Amino acid sequence: MLKPRQIKKRIKGVENIQQITKAMKLVAAVKIKPKEKELKSLLPYQEEIERILYRLLLKEEVRSPFLISPETGDVAIIVVAGDKGLCGAFNYNILRRAFDFIKSSDGKVKVYPVGIKAVKAFGKLAEKIPAVAGSLSELANYNSALKIVDYFIEQFLLKKIKELRVIYGGFISTMEQRVKEEQLLSIKKPVSTKFYTDFILIEPSIEVFLERLIRKYLQQKLFKIMIETATAELGARLIAMTEATDNAEEVISQLALQFYRARQESITTEIVEIATGAEAIKMAGGV
Repeated sequence: MLKPRQIKKRIKGVENIQQITKAMKLVAAVKIKPKEKELKSLLPYQEEIERILYRLLLKEEVRSPFLISPETGDVAIIVVAGDKGLCGAFNYNILRRAFDFIKSSDGKVKVYPVGIKAVKAFGKLAEKIPAVAGSLSELANYNSALKIVDYFIEQFLLKKIKELRVIYGGFISTMEQRVKEEQLLSIKKPVSTKFYTDFILIEPSIEVFLERLIRKYLQQKLFKIMIETATAELGARLIAMTEATDNAEEVISQLALQFYRARQESITTEIVEIATGAEAIKMAGGV
């Protein structure tokens, strides 16, 4: 059994760790509120663009190169993960889904990582997006989304890629995150008939308007995905640090109990030794 001094030293060490986890918990709690607000502010605009796009795609005469997957080219996936750890299995689940997708794919898959954790995980296997940084904190803005989407649209139209997918961390709520996977290119026509199909007057032509709308739709969608992943990362870190803080408190309680038991045992041992010594002196004096 450990001595009281050793146990006290361990308690101090756990208390130091608890202070760190508690501080990180508070930081995540403060940061997630504006991120969540930003994410919610994007949803109405995103939903309206989708509604207009799907409304047009339901027309049978609509034609666009974005609706047809080229027969040649590779499959490309954008893997959006976080920049830092200490957020539970958040990054691991995203990367595992990406690796599973690569293994299950028949042809060649090009991986474009966004986020430091994704960049490090794929290493030399990763493809680089020209003139774009790799960290999520630097890329989670509309201008970066615009550059990334323009690059992949060019690759798609040149038939260098035949499919573009994105794997990212979905934000369900502050206490729930889920890995999501979506296809960005080619654009699939909606199956649902809930979208309006009445007459729309479009100028100069439906083809020109549709191309601009699809570009705007993809830019807005990728921007929303990066903001959503950043928000989900903060939520995962908040959960992980809350659990770590609570676990540290439990460990401190257990160590404190061990400390009092060890101290009691030490005191009892000292009393026994004193009593034994006194009895020995008494017997020696009697002799």
